[in-house]
Amino acid sequence: MDAPTTAAATDTAQCDKCKKWWPRPKLTRCDTCFTKTCLGCQCELAGGLHSHVNDCFAFPNNPGVAFDPLLRPSLAEFSPRRGLLRPIQRPFTAIFERTWIHDRPRQDTFRLLIDSYRLRLHDAFLFEGQAKPGTIYAGAADSQGDFVQRYLGAAWERGLLPPWWTREALLQCRDVGMADLQFHSLRQQLTQAMVVDYYQDATFPTQLRLFAEDVLGMGTCLKSCRPCLDALVDMEDDEPGGTRIFDWNAYNTAYVHQDWERL
Repeated sequence: MDAPTTAAATDTAQCDKCKKWWPRPKLTRCDTCFTKTCLGCQCELAGGLHSHVNDCFAFPNNPGVAFDPLLRPSLAEFSPRRGLLRPIQRPFTAIFERTWIHDRPRQDTFRLLIDSYRLRLHDAFLFEGQAKPGTIYAGAADSQGDFVQRYLGAAWERGLLPPWWTREALLQCRDVGMADLQFHSLRQQLTQAMVVDYYQDATFPTQLRLFAEDVLGMGTCLKSCRPCLDALVDMEDDEPGGTRIFDWNAYNTAYVHQDWERL
């Protein structure tokens, strides 16, 4: 299909894969990376639409949502889109200022501490082959001992915990991680894809990893997320939700495959 006439232009859009023009209902748009693919290209992919989901770690909306990136949903200004009581604007600026878990409801702070630890633990196991003693990766029933002693201890020593943090708060945080039948469990692993699925935010694995780097003083596989932080802060200075223009598709895929030539 060639480029549309002016009269039909408002009813069509271009597939980002095959570059052909299609009626909008025949295209599916990824809510975070804003790529649009036609049904034909989706069928050609191994795994269909799920191939893009696994590669992008962003979950698609159907064509009811505006295709123009300038018409992004207002929820994109806040992070994450779900999973916390109070999402925030400019999360990467908060990480840069070392206040990422400050000024939040206590339950949100506890969840972020737990999930940043769980993702870091999984990254260390997946990319470095580390099975930390006292964790589920070393055969323990849960990871609460390592979480409390090593991770929360390091966060306290580095001044990353909020001013209201006390011994009682530490125990409450541990109890959240040990509660049954909920997402933030110290008895279960946490992968990058699970993070995006739960929080509905392709930026969130990087937020968790950056905070864990601040806690532990290093990234996994000698690969730090830190070099991109200044650029992300600049994007947030330009507009709330500005980091949506960053190519999270390429970055998340490169990280999970540890293949930085993709960038």
